[in-house]
Amino acid sequence: MRCRSCGEPIGFIERPNDGKRMPVDPELIKTFLHPDPKAAGRKLRLVTERGVIVAGVECSVTVAGAISAEGYLPHWATCTQPDVHRKSLR
Repeated sequence: MRCRSCGEPIGFIERPNDGKRMPVDPELIKTFLHPDPKAAGRKLRLVTERGVIVAGVECSVTVAGAISAEGYLPHWATCTQPDVHRKSLR
């Protein structure tokens, strides 16, 4: 399937809390994350195959406290037109 806004390939993962489907980029990412948001590095959110969101700062396996993470980037993080599908807060 392709995103209706940018035309890039996407997949969907069902969220366990509400059963809604979240659009994700199709490439599986395997990395290490540090749970401290103040750590140096790129902040990253991944959606696991079970629909759980894992957040942290990307780091090396050698960093104390690093955890192994595997998942997909939410498509809104890479879409060139993410505001098209966001709901208004009015």
